[in-house]
Amino acid sequence: SQHRINRYVQSWNNNTKEVDDTVCQICNDGNYEDTNMIVFCGKCNISVHQKCYGVKELPAGDWICASCINFGPRKGKLLRCPLCSIRGGAMKPTNTPYTSPIFA
Repeated sequence: SQHRINRYVQSWNNNTKEVDDTVCQICNDGNYEDTNMIVFCGKCNISVHQKCYGVKELPAGDWICASCINFGPRKGKLLRCPLCSIRGGAMKPTNTPYTSPIFA
């Protein structure tokens, strides 16, 4: 709903940047639509498009990213992506074995 969207935008505006300067941490695009908003994790403040990260519906409360749910905001920032070796970011759990050629 528009009220929840406004709350996400207002929550972000109270932090370090304006929402107009924000980009999705997955696609690096700052454009958004009503059906594909940029959402912010309530713990680590990462910004992602709903469609890029797979957020089908905005929750009634704060949205929390998978890294913060599984590891917390401090440990989540230390995780290293097995595909690009960058620490932290918009990561999600996978069932793909580490021995898969995708990780080679």
